[in-house]
Amino acid sequence: MMFADDTKIWTKISSESDSESLQEDLNKLITWSEPWLLKFHPEKCKVMHIGHQINTCNMTDTGKTVQLNLTREKKELGVYIVDSLKPSLQCVKISNKATSVMRLKKKELQKCWYRKILITV
Repeated sequence: MMFADDTKIWTKISSESDSESLQEDLNKLITWSEPWLLKFHPEKCKVMHIGHQINTCNMTDTGKTVQLNLTREKKELGVYIVDSLKPSLQCVKISNKATSVMRLKKKELQKCWYRKILITV
């Protein structure tokens, strides 16, 4: 079973012809998906440029062409990928999650300590 949000398409773009080739591949993907009833929603599809931006990509939906939205970050299997390929966002997210877990643990320990004092008095 496959869902449209599981689909990724990428290529290295060094020239205008590479950009056109990517657009052709995207068009072929849409054509392939139709008999499989795998509907792509252009408003949910995103493009990430890593490095230089040459052109945007378009998708055809019910006869009209829609320009895909640009994104600077994407979470994939729990890992944040950003267009600069720097790990800083991933580090911030992990740090925030660890801090929140530590606060919860501290609260629980404080509750246990408070109970022991009440019992022993």
